Formats: sequence, C-alpha cells, structure tokens
Amino acid sequence: MTLCQMKPGQCAAIERVECETAIRARLSEMGVTPGTTVKLIRFAPFGGPVLISLRGYMLALRKNQAARIYVRNEELQSAPAQTGNRIAPQRHCRAFKGDAPK
Repeated sequence: MTLCQMKPGQCAAIERVECETAIRARLSEMGVTPGTTVKLIRFAPFGGPVLISLRGYMLALRKNQAARIYVRNEELQSAPAQTGNRIAPQRHCRAFKGDAPK
C-alpha cells in the first residue's frame, strides 16, 4: 500500500521509498525513512499535496511522491497486550495537537 491509498487519520510504517535518487535523499533528510510511523492527515482538494504527520511535525508531499512511498498498516491497540508476565509496550501513532481540523 502507498501513502496515497491510506485514509485520513490512518497510521502506517514506511516500508520503502521508490523515487529518483535525488528525491529519495531529500525525503530522507526530512525524516521519511523506512520504519518511521506516519499518520495521513488529509488530501488537498483537486489533486493537491498530501499532508502527513511524522516525527513530531507535518509534511506536505506532492501526490506523485506520496504514491511512491510504500507503507505497511500499523495495528493500533487500545490497551497494552499481555505477553507472559510482562506487558508489551503500547503501539500508537504519535500525533500532536492541531494535526487535523475536526
């Protein structure tokens, strides 16, 4: 699945970025790297940019760039899962205040 196939409010982890070398390097500098959790905030109207939240900030990407960023769905947990005697850490999509209009 790519960033363009996500729904607003959905979280995912970046698997790979399939862009030209220069664009991939620029995205990497902005924190778009494999393993990073992203949250899709919204799509701009009329095919405009895609707004995502990652690493504590928001980033607008061109739709053709977002279509080349492959992600895997992150399963969100509402409560910590029990694993033997230990409690597994809760996985969540870190978003911050004001990341989407209500």
